[in-house]
Amino acid sequence: MSRPRPIRISALVIAWVILFASAELWADGPPKRVLLLDSYGRNVAPISTVISVFRTELSLRFPEPIDLHEVSLEMARFAQPEQELPFVNFLRERFSTHRPDLVVAVGSPAFTFMQRHRDLFPAVPVLIAAVAEQVLQSGSIGENTEVVTVAVNLVGMVEDILSALPGTTNIEVVLGSSPNETFWLNECRRSFSAFSSRVTFSYLNHLSFEALRGHVAQLPPNSAVFFGMLLLDGAGTPYDSGEALRIICESANSPVFAINESYLGLGVVGGRLIPERAVGAQTAEVALRILSGEPAGTIKISPRPSTDPLYDWRALQRWGISESRLPAGSSLHFRQPTLWELHGRHIVGGLIVLIFQALLIARLLVQKRRREQAERELVRSEQRLRLITNALPVLIGYVDSDQRYQFNNTAYQEWFGVSPEEALGRTIREVVGENFYRSVAPYVQQALAGGHVRYTEDIKLDTGRSVSMEAIYVPDVDEVGSVQGFYVLVMDVSERKFAQQEAKRLQDELLHAGRISTMGELAGALAHEINQPLSAIMSNAQAARRYLNAPTPDLEEVREILDDIVKEDARAGEVINRLRALLKKTKTEFEPIDLNLLFREVVGLLHSDAVIRDVTVSSELDPSLPLVRGDRIQLQQVALNLMLNAFEAMNERANGERRVLIWTGRKDGQILAAVADTGKGIPTGEAEKIFKPFYTSKPQGLGMGLSICRSIINSHHGRLWVENNPDGGATFYFSLPVPAEELISKQR
Repeated sequence: MSRPRPIRISALVIAWVILFASAELWADGPPKRVLLLDSYGRNVAPISTVISVFRTELSLRFPEPIDLHEVSLEMARFAQPEQELPFVNFLRERFSTHRPDLVVAVGSPAFTFMQRHRDLFPAVPVLIAAVAEQVLQSGSIGENTEVVTVAVNLVGMVEDILSALPGTTNIEVVLGSSPNETFWLNECRRSFSAFSSRVTFSYLNHLSFEALRGHVAQLPPNSAVFFGMLLLDGAGTPYDSGEALRIICESANSPVFAINESYLGLGVVGGRLIPERAVGAQTAEVALRILSGEPAGTIKISPRPSTDPLYDWRALQRWGISESRLPAGSSLHFRQPTLWELHGRHIVGGLIVLIFQALLIARLLVQKRRREQAERELVRSEQRLRLITNALPVLIGYVDSDQRYQFNNTAYQEWFGVSPEEALGRTIREVVGENFYRSVAPYVQQALAGGHVRYTEDIKLDTGRSVSMEAIYVPDVDEVGSVQGFYVLVMDVSERKFAQQEAKRLQDELLHAGRISTMGELAGALAHEINQPLSAIMSNAQAARRYLNAPTPDLEEVREILDDIVKEDARAGEVINRLRALLKKTKTEFEPIDLNLLFREVVGLLHSDAVIRDVTVSSELDPSLPLVRGDRIQLQQVALNLMLNAFEAMNERANGERRVLIWTGRKDGQILAAVADTGKGIPTGEAEKIFKPFYTSKPQGLGMGLSICRSIINSHHGRLWVENNPDGGATFYFSLPVPAEELISKQR
């Protein structure tokens, strides 16, 4: 919480290194030099917000190079002007030959520093930024100086507190003991005197931070806390103002209000706040005009007013503050959507499904009664049919192009005395016997030639049993017309085909559900991926409008901006199209696929998620890789699941050690792809368990991802497996068959 006093010698050495290193950039002619004086040091809100926006806007909008020297005046927090002499001498020596083109002093301490030492840069224009009107009234601005002021409405801020909490009788004012904070303490006393008949104000600048925490934790009823800043507590200990505010909000038993927009979200309720981002942008605008030749002191800038009332919805809920008490025009941030807002469409969809199912069930019940009536009438005929079907041998099997059984049912054991397990991989002659094979051989050849065969024939088995059978042979033909084998059916196959179709539909539904679940995990990252081009489009559009509003519009610059807008729009559209393609509910369709391109698309889809997780993704893709045949969406689902699993596996790794490698190539007549990570690897003995359904190591996982991936690869006649890496982590491999070369050349 507290920080040691800065080591000024080290700060000077670092500043010298930065300034001399930047001199290398001046070899081809010095750029515009801007000296930025920071009142409090890096990352000290709210000044850090103003500086961050200023730096970004200045570098983006100024057409020439900018050599920005940022120097911290952190010593100003401690009110020791006598210690400024070494720093003043440093600035005088450093810029004796390389004078800055502009000095920007941000914050009241920097303004005070420039008042005392304006002789450092007598002919250089000075821009004072983020200084309240009250501060300017206590000092002179001087010539060749421009000021971006802030209108701090202390009275309005108290009015906002009383509007949100009309029963408030006690307000605790939190300010530190530094000179700047003491100045604001006096301003608060003067401004708040208008409310003395209604509210008692207590000023806590004399307390140490620990005493302050204990005090705000035991406030009487109808109290509120007004937080100005806390850079130096009553005991003389320096603090980060934002971190101190966060701790106070956690400790206080009453609502906390603050004056800066950058504090919204740390636990404060809100109100009319100082807009640091707007101040930073306005400061950059004035700096651009000065660097472009306008004299400092001639640019008329109105004080930046406070924001319209802004409130943290979470703080309102915590303290039970009704939104109806807020001033007109108030904006709420961090609102948590209601259940209906989150899932309204799903609820409506569920109700529609329930109604549809109810109607379907009612119809099925009616049909059931009709069927039962018909069944009673057909009982005698069904009994006769059952006797016949039980007596007939019913064979179902699949034979490959080498006439070897890859599937058969238990009827083969009754007919030929061979169990299904024994028949697998054996030829038709070996299973059915010589006599049976001689009878069916012509039909087998016809089926392997691609013909649909249906015949009825009396056949005598080797056991001596004579049977009369009706057989259907259906050839299995791939996309290029090659016969892979044929199905053997000795029964009405309509019911089995229906079952196969239903099983395929359910598999597609499961695959689709898996893709939707995966996309749910990526929603925040995808929103960030789409928000980037949208933000770029907004910024470019605003820049184009400013150029067009200029007295002499730079049409060439506007054209370039419009080109950028078109490019960012295409980028956003590409992200959305990839997402829609992945979520689209389609049937399995095999087509030629560039596996390298497929992985690039998935890497692009996961770009934001990789950035959020601090994962580095690299690729080693074989450019000579042939096309494969498969379902694009299903293979994308496999690649997506494997990469997301790799991201999850590296959660415990430190930042900078999370790396994923994607590799493609050819090996042993197969097309091979791999996704490698630097996680903790697969535990011993679980390399096969992880592919089983419902097996998962994630607290919220369903355990279906890898099972679905293996099912997809198997349906593509490939193989999916995992191996641990020698140096840590694991690599998931999958292989796919290489199509015929003539097909590849034809498709290309």
